[in-house]
Amino acid sequence: MGPSPVVRSRQRTTALMLLVWMMTQVSVMMVLMNVGCFVSVDAAAMESSTAEGSGSIEQKRRRALAATVRYDYPKYTPEILNTTISYRQNVCDRHEAFYNGTVKLGNALEGLRLRPYFLGGIGSYSITRSDGSIPNDSLQPAIRILDALADRAGFIWRQSYGSADYSTITNTTSTTTDEEQEKDSEEKPSIDEILQWSIETFDLLAMDVVKTQVRASRGHSFVEGYRDASIIMIGTTDSHSTLGLLTFFAPFDWQVWLLTIFTFVMAGLGYQWMEWINDGDSDVQALYNSPSQTFYYSAMAFTGDCKFEPRTNYARVFVFTIAFWGLILCSAYTGSLASFLVAQNIPGLLVETVGDAVAANYPLCVVKGSAMETEIRHTYPQANLITVPPERSNEIFTKVIDGNGECTLAVTTMEVWDIAKIDGKINPDCKLRWIGRTFKFAKSGFVTYMDSGTLCSNLIRDVLSVHISEMIDDGTMKSILDAYIKSRKSNTCSDGGSTSDNGSLSSSSSGGGGDDSSTGSSSDGTQSLSVVDLGGLFIVVYLVWFIACVTATINWYFERRKKERKKVKFNSSNSNGNGNGNDIDHRQLRLNDSNSRIQEEEKDPELSLKNTTTATTTDVITPSSERDQKLAFQLESMRRQMDEMQTLLLLLSQK
Repeated sequence: MGPSPVVRSRQRTTALMLLVWMMTQVSVMMVLMNVGCFVSVDAAAMESSTAEGSGSIEQKRRRALAATVRYDYPKYTPEILNTTISYRQNVCDRHEAFYNGTVKLGNALEGLRLRPYFLGGIGSYSITRSDGSIPNDSLQPAIRILDALADRAGFIWRQSYGSADYSTITNTTSTTTDEEQEKDSEEKPSIDEILQWSIETFDLLAMDVVKTQVRASRGHSFVEGYRDASIIMIGTTDSHSTLGLLTFFAPFDWQVWLLTIFTFVMAGLGYQWMEWINDGDSDVQALYNSPSQTFYYSAMAFTGDCKFEPRTNYARVFVFTIAFWGLILCSAYTGSLASFLVAQNIPGLLVETVGDAVAANYPLCVVKGSAMETEIRHTYPQANLITVPPERSNEIFTKVIDGNGECTLAVTTMEVWDIAKIDGKINPDCKLRWIGRTFKFAKSGFVTYMDSGTLCSNLIRDVLSVHISEMIDDGTMKSILDAYIKSRKSNTCSDGGSTSDNGSLSSSSSGGGGDDSSTGSSSDGTQSLSVVDLGGLFIVVYLVWFIACVTATINWYFERRKKERKKVKFNSSNSNGNGNGNDIDHRQLRLNDSNSRIQEEEKDPELSLKNTTTATTTDVITPSSERDQKLAFQLESMRRQMDEMQTLLLLLSQK
């Protein structure tokens, strides 16, 4: 017999009360847990604010913005090189619709959930984070370009992409030594192998892949390229000054200096010889007995100060040549010295092409498995290439900057160089420079698998190429790339050493570099003037001097013959009469008497005035004052001295 209704009612009431009590306990526990969370959060916030102290408002604003950043996470994370799976989609129906004219090519992917693939962890330019997530405000060109393509073509991709981190694939960061890292890297798949697997597994490889003939032959179908991936060489230019205590000798090499000193001596001897053969009549300054003065004047001609004052025509030609030689030499010295006094930063390696570097056996740093390594090995199998793992790709630049001889030049692409040259971690002192000419022109961009019949992946390539071409034309692509480059700048380099493609930095004067610098070239590329450069000037000077000396010799010879003929004529006239000797003695007596009389008059001016008065019968000088008497005395003395000089010259000419 079952329980009575009263008992049943009591049981139901008890069960109901027990249920209410349990629900109340659960509610209380939930409230207490929420309160505990709030208290812990508030305590953490207070502790954080206390530790930060008086943080700036700008820092708080940045933290607030960072808290609002939304991240998208990859949907597909397959194991690398797993060929048993594929996420490629069949778009042949869309291709058929385009072929039939139902849709336009630009709209053929509308509504498609595209499955791109990102490969990060290569150098410092990873597209995604280490966990594959992508922030919604990312400035990475591949992300922003894919967003712009999605808006234009009408597809979506952020909820259906795949990614992997190359550094975790190779796992070289866990090793300690370079030898271990190199050994571990050799055991891992190469970049080309991963690229090949990526396009065979996903609809699109969304990263900057350099277009090469080898990759195209393996089935890579390249979308319209949007970045310059031309292969170039990067070297260093150390900032140094060539100034020194003997820099003023640098404009000319030692042969020119010796020739210049020899010319000084020859100029002085030549002009002094002209003075000797012409009895001191070649120069107004009478340098006959002053050879040191002559050499001094010839040395001053180098500075452009010509002090000679020639009187004869051949001496004038000689001096004009000295002055012209000094002008040219002084101008050449001044111009060349200016280039030596200005410290120039130019590459120490004068190479123009990759072929020049290979011929000189320079070690070239390249990223292992990259397009640069493939192209150089294909063109120059004997090249001395130093490979760097892709996850440490920045080391191709740091090894060059270190200057320890491990890498002389780095071979990279233009797109990588555009970022590296403004990166303070890679190029802190602005020493990196683009060296020589472009090895190969190329573009980089997205890649799909070459398939026109099975899954029709070529349609994805064609649609994206159409919209990328439009983005290039309307400037959207340029604004995306410029914004990213601006965000990466972290040094003070003006242009990072970029040059034009003519390799202007690889040589001191011409558009390209040379294999070796010539003799007399300084460490900054400035070259001293040699005898070959100035030899013509010295030859012309010596030739004109020779002509002037020959002319002076001929003139001296004829003048000597003329004097000899006069002497012979005078001797013959003396042999015809006996009174000539008495006349000469008589003139000498008159000269002696005149000299004694002048000496007496100088002692007694009144005697001079008396003699003048008695000797003059027609014009009598009657001085009216003492001043007039002195003036008359001086005039008379001058007249007698002139008579004496004429008599002496006559005697000398007759001897």
